[in-house]
Amino acid sequence: MDRQRGSNPIPRQLVLGVLGSGMALLGAFAQAAPVSISISPTVPADIPGGAPQASLAQAAAFAWQEFIALNWPAQAGQRDVPDTRQLFGAQTGPLVWQTYRSKVEIFPGNGNASVGPPGYPGSGARGNYGYNFPPTYNYAVKVEACAGQAPVRQPAWINLDETTQIGLDQMFAGASPATPVGGNSQPQLVRFLAKANQVQYAYVAANQYWYANPSLRQAANAFNTAVKQKPPVFPSGPRVNFPNGTIEVKSAWRKLGPGENPSRFHVQTVRFYERQKAPNSGLCYFEDQWAMVALHIIQKTPSAPSFIYATFEQADNILLANGRAVEDQDGTIVNRPPTADPTTPRLNYQDGIPTPQQPNLPLVKASGGFCKPGKQLYFQEQNKPGLPSGGPICVNQRYESITPDVVQVNQAAHRAIQDYNQARKISNSPWLYYKLVSVQAQPFDTTQISRTDISHGRGVYYQANIMVETDYTLQQFRGRIATNGAPTSFQAAGTPPPPNVFSQPSRTSAVQGVNMGGCMGCHGNAQVAGYDFSFILQGGNVRLPEAAGAESAAAASVRYLQLFNPHIEGE
Repeated sequence: MDRQRGSNPIPRQLVLGVLGSGMALLGAFAQAAPVSISISPTVPADIPGGAPQASLAQAAAFAWQEFIALNWPAQAGQRDVPDTRQLFGAQTGPLVWQTYRSKVEIFPGNGNASVGPPGYPGSGARGNYGYNFPPTYNYAVKVEACAGQAPVRQPAWINLDETTQIGLDQMFAGASPATPVGGNSQPQLVRFLAKANQVQYAYVAANQYWYANPSLRQAANAFNTAVKQKPPVFPSGPRVNFPNGTIEVKSAWRKLGPGENPSRFHVQTVRFYERQKAPNSGLCYFEDQWAMVALHIIQKTPSAPSFIYATFEQADNILLANGRAVEDQDGTIVNRPPTADPTTPRLNYQDGIPTPQQPNLPLVKASGGFCKPGKQLYFQEQNKPGLPSGGPICVNQRYESITPDVVQVNQAAHRAIQDYNQARKISNSPWLYYKLVSVQAQPFDTTQISRTDISHGRGVYYQANIMVETDYTLQQFRGRIATNGAPTSFQAAGTPPPPNVFSQPSRTSAVQGVNMGGCMGCHGNAQVAGYDFSFILQGGNVRLPEAAGAESAAAASVRYLQLFNPHIEGE
């Protein structure tokens, strides 16, 4: 059964037509204005007509325009700028988003009042605070090349310094090599990065927010206090408020396995981290060619102060045990798993406030034994009392299928890319094998989930990327994350209340709080804490990169759960 919960078949007749010069048009009879997708290096500033009024198709088209522009080849020596002399799909160097600053380049592990981010202030740094300084990853300790890895003159732009999904679990790809290769102790482990553009960096640098200075703490506390009032308000004094055009990205990467076709993936040089064996114990790095399997983009726009959240995946992520893809490149299910359960074992959820009789609430519990993955994706939870740790949990299909409107826009985008390629005699492009999963353009409450309005359907509310937000907590996120790692909509002392996204529709209207789900709801916990939806700002200095193994995973678990539960004592 297709788990298309909360969404009906296509609510209106849609017609796809291909225009010249790499543009595809998605038209809808009477119900909504037509949307078009063009192959352009320009990042859109907002959804035409505004995010609150946008249909899901219009929001999806906006997301694709972001994706195309950010994956344009970058101009040499200039971060964030596309090289318009190059074609979309060229693999000659870093792409635009890849030249954004890694989170450790904005919040260095050795950063304080006297030691700023790399290049700050620097000569000629007045306007951009040294933003164009070459990639430099300054952690609390110096990280050298691993044995067998020659030191590099300039680090790879893709700095994979995360190995967990916000400390809750680790994701593995059964299609990747099963045994260590090229210094990679866990080749099936999916690794992640987070970056932000010059707009965010300049705001952080101008306010010296690269470390937890008193003004940052004061501004964050002021917002947190104000929205907890009844009714909630926004503080009249200083608060963290990123400018429009602020973009953050998160991306997932893995080593390709034997038999996989690299032409279906964007492949790039990455840096990943390991722990060197004695006598040279400690963190070290390797660099290698890996494939991108997911890209998550959030952008703050004039009509979307809560950011617009768009998440993309490579076509071949969800596989059966024998390696056959469950979905096609547009998101249509083509090979149904033998079970309707999203995971094996099946996961059962019980929300609630802990009691002496049930001290582990909220609880995600496995029904049945752990799986044997084969070629499937699988994840392993951290050892928390509310999560089913102890073995692999296989991914069979999404909790929420990609909605028909998004599938239609994916088809339009792929037609635009094909048209562009044909006109320029490009034989193949990896971007034909990436698809939008979902997009969130406006906050809405869990009580507003609709079976008839697809823009308020479950597929939008529970937006999640199968590579970046994998376990039950993140696939079905709403409210917050409890101290044991399970999701919850119950209020507890010292933690954000159930409303996790606050907005003010107009200057004269009251501040409204909703219990939002998915990516926006998750980032909303950073808003409630006073950091304007940015976990990388709330997390602050990146002391160490995450390496493969239990030590880094355990430290990440403590660090990330602190963001949702500030009363937890740190390391």
